[in-house]
Amino acid sequence: MIFQVGTLQSTCDKCGATVTFTATEALIYDRHRWDLEYACSSCGNAQHTGGPAPLPQYIRDAILASNPPSRISLSGETGSGAVLLKVLRSLNGGSIAEAKAAAEEMRENGRGGTKVEITILKKALDAAGVDSIVSHSEGD
Repeated sequence: MIFQVGTLQSTCDKCGATVTFTATEALIYDRHRWDLEYACSSCGNAQHTGGPAPLPQYIRDAILASNPPSRISLSGETGSGAVLLKVLRSLNGGSIAEAKAAAEEMRENGRGGTKVEITILKKALDAAGVDSIVSHSEGD
């Protein structure tokens, strides 16, 4: 299991007190999921929600605000450009033009993301025979 946790502030649905939500992104047995929960210290109200990927942008933002991004870059021979395009389209969807732009960006600058996102991308690149190097933030 690979996971990262972030926090965000909001208000309790029941009493309006400020609460800290815990946002989690995880890869469990190759299943990508997210969870969000809090327990109010003022009134005891507790909430939990979650689901499969893709995770909501505000949860991704909270995780990246709490953890430096992981990075992946291509190394050595990257194989055919078509293979890289196929991997990126299978993970990100989008048009061929968007995949080409993402592939070019990745070739030139690598890609940053959450630890889970970069782990998923690394596994897909490895499976396709594309060499890459991952660097996670210290402490991970």
